[in-house]
Amino acid sequence: MHQICLADRLAGLPMSPLWPLRRWKCELFASADFEQAKSKFSELYKEIHNTIIKIEGEKPFILNGKYEFPEEEKKLTTIPFQLLPSSANMRQLKVELQLEHGADWKITLRVCDHEGQSDVAVGE
Repeated sequence: MHQICLADRLAGLPMSPLWPLRRWKCELFASADFEQAKSKFSELYKEIHNTIIKIEGEKPFILNGKYEFPEEEKKLTTIPFQLLPSSANMRQLKVELQLEHGADWKITLRVCDHEGQSDVAVGE
């Protein structure tokens, strides 16, 4: 099982508003089977939802998001998470869990600022 270490990943991001590259993405799961990917998507959502994140120098916050049911006909399902409560520095961050179909069904966790694209890949 792949352990998500979101708090550690976010803790490694500088919180200075002058630092523009607060973004990364991490592939958490891949499968050719939709039902298997759908089940894993739900499992990962439950693991991430209501997670408390503590970052040095910031108040703790909770990841909160509404579950979206994947459908095989839809090639992309995205669940955005809100950071509650969010400080001025953290308000710019966007956390998303995505299930996307390409060659396989892939589940990705993306973190980026509201204006950036999450194109920085994080190794496992």
